[in-house]
Amino acid sequence: MKKTALISGGLDGGALDFARALAKQGYAVAWCDIPEPAVMAPHLAPLKTEGAGVTYVSADIARREDRFQLLQEIQQRLGGPHLLVHLVTLPWDKFADPMEITEETFDLAARAHVYGAFFLAQSVARRMIELRETDPTFRGIIGFALPSDGSAAVSGAGHVILAGLRALAAQFAARLLRENIDVVELSATHPADAEIERMLRRCGLAPALPARGEG
Repeated sequence: MKKTALISGGLDGGALDFARALAKQGYAVAWCDIPEPAVMAPHLAPLKTEGAGVTYVSADIARREDRFQLLQEIQQRLGGPHLLVHLVTLPWDKFADPMEITEETFDLAARAHVYGAFFLAQSVARRMIELRETDPTFRGIIGFALPSDGSAAVSGAGHVILAGLRALAAQFAARLLRENIDVVELSATHPADAEIERMLRRCGLAPALPARGEG
């Protein structure tokens, strides 16, 4: 049975590229975002044509009920998840000037990428721990895909959101080490194939494809 990877985050964060990269590595891929499936169908169609079908689930990860339903649906349809990648997608242009940021903009960003990301990672980690209880060889991965330091896309108060994400990732990394769950940071601005290969190698899971420059 295939391992399952869950991607959370929107189109602007390279979700489709990460879905392709994970499918190439043999994962069954699920993707969650807020829009309804009918809205996302045109974006998913090319993946299906390429043979990298993705199970899409509409969910707002900042809502407890949506997180519960999301993981229930993934567990029933695909099993797992064995891997989570949360992609940061912020309206960076609206964060450039701290004097112009509205409460609504900051609240939406913080709920999705700090509050929502934290509790989704917590829920996924709990599920992974359950899976490890029935399979001692289970190895889980939780990844946070952030814009690279120095990226022109990141400006002003956007760094506040990224700092919050890095802090929560460090907390999870320290706590989940003993559970055989790796917590890693990925670059959302580097090619997804290379980032997934690097992550799998770092976590001791040899990727299905040779590393770039090999054989």
